[in-house]
Amino acid sequence: MNIIDFSLRRLVDLYSLASSLTGDSALLLFPSCRLAVPRSEIHEATLNYAHIFIYKDYERFEEFRAGGSERVVDIGGYLGLYSVKNLKAGKRVKVTVVEANPALCKYIYWNLKLNKVDERAKVLCVAVGKRRGWGWFYLGESLVNSSLIKGYVEDFSRVVGRLRVFKLTLMDALKMSGFKKIDLLKLDVEGSEGDVLEESTRALEEFDVEKIVVEIHEGYSSLKRLGKILEERYRLIVVNDGETPHQSFLYALSRR
Repeated sequence: MNIIDFSLRRLVDLYSLASSLTGDSALLLFPSCRLAVPRSEIHEATLNYAHIFIYKDYERFEEFRAGGSERVVDIGGYLGLYSVKNLKAGKRVKVTVVEANPALCKYIYWNLKLNKVDERAKVLCVAVGKRRGWGWFYLGESLVNSSLIKGYVEDFSRVVGRLRVFKLTLMDALKMSGFKKIDLLKLDVEGSEGDVLEESTRALEEFDVEKIVVEIHEGYSSLKRLGKILEERYRLIVVNDGETPHQSFLYALSRR
């Protein structure tokens, strides 16, 4: 195939991908992946790409690098970038991604397909909270800041609506993943991290979760609280760059 044929095929491919999106969506082409996003989220999606692919905030240590874990559960999927990165990094990797906002779930489906990794992924459109049952999910003006906690959205964005969603516990979500053992759990649930882990510590043992990376939102999730929950079973490392004092990352590696 010569360069002209390749370029024409690429243009046709991109046209067919873009035409399948709805009018309020955009297709972003990054060096490492293709990303369908709501037009209102282009800026936030670009920051999320940098967060995952450039700064590698979930991969500061070798044990947590993308592709190094075969069974991954991604809770708080947003647009699916973290799941896409892990799936593209290893052909044996399988991911279950969980997202509370049904409007974003369709983008996760699209992005898995756009990057040709959908056959090794499962998407759960459900919230993960302290207890099982119905509750309100508050939508931020920036969808990335949407949360089960209204005050969290008010602090980091602006509440523009709310959805009635069904909440699962962490135990429920891990059971629905289909994995008997989980190599890596990523947890980013916009302020509810402490509640989710505190109520589901048994799930970590039952599924023999080897590694956990948690994005901590200080003021809503406490590093001290999370440390007490995890320190007996895991070796813990905290990363805080200082540029975002309200945010840090907790890495937990099983002592076994």
